[in-house]
Amino acid sequence: MTTIHANSAALTALREVNSINRQIAASTERVSTGNRINSARDGAALWAIAATIQSDISLSDTLIDQLAVAEAAFDAASAGLSSASDTLQDIRDNLVLARANGADRVTIQSEIDGLQATLRSTAADANIGDVEILSQSASASYNPVKSFVANVSRSGGSVTVTDFEIDVRGVALVNDNADEGILDASRTENATTDTVLDFDISALTDSAADIQTIDDLIAIVDAAMGEVTDAGATVGAMVNQVQSHSAMVETIATAREQAYASLVEVDLEEEAALQEALLVRQQLAIEALAISNSSLSTILRLFE
Repeated sequence: MTTIHANSAALTALREVNSINRQIAASTERVSTGNRINSARDGAALWAIAATIQSDISLSDTLIDQLAVAEAAFDAASAGLSSASDTLQDIRDNLVLARANGADRVTIQSEIDGLQATLRSTAADANIGDVEILSQSASASYNPVKSFVANVSRSGGSVTVTDFEIDVRGVALVNDNADEGILDASRTENATTDTVLDFDISALTDSAADIQTIDDLIAIVDAAMGEVTDAGATVGAMVNQVQSHSAMVETIATAREQAYASLVEVDLEEEAALQEALLVRQQLAIEALAISNSSLSTILRLFE
């Protein structure tokens, strides 16, 4: 029986149209975002897991950036120490020339002055931005132990940050604070006390005492070269440690990204097939609604 108070067939068809429209809207959102989990309403448990993984991915990206800064700082320091070692070798060679009788020590000192300036610039130029390793500027907040972010981990809802640490004492070439650097450290050999960066042989003569002074300076430069070699080994080990840790962090970050993708990303081929089916169902539901609504028009014609 057809009633004019409630067209149940039309209401059923209308509900189906509305339901299909909501499904099409949800499918369109999934396609446009590329994710099947866009909010908690799409699955509270999966959304919570995805949000945690996404937060971990962000932490990994930040950590990778920080490790890149640390690696650059250590690489620069390693290169600076290698250059300083070569320059010290040149200074020692000039001192060996200077101990010969009749040597032009004024000219040799002029050459050494240039090499000493090179050492100073090497120490300064090896710094990356505000990260100082080989050259320590005078500072009231000076701390010889430099820290670099090594890891960020999550446990029980809390985040823990751990650091790489390097003590610049024994590594820095120049230090304007209470600690002395390798090159500006005051060294004593026999009766000679001087620094690698400040000695001057231009006034020395061929006397036995002055030749002994030059020999003492050679020993002082040799001692500095040994310390630079040790510092290079220390920094080189840090470079290897940072590189190894960076590779591990990048592997973990990739695994997290893959886990996130498998958890939330939509299958576009499946979604395309679903939308095609939904559009067909939508057309059929609209046709059914139109047919249901036309039944009242048929009843009216009975009274004509």
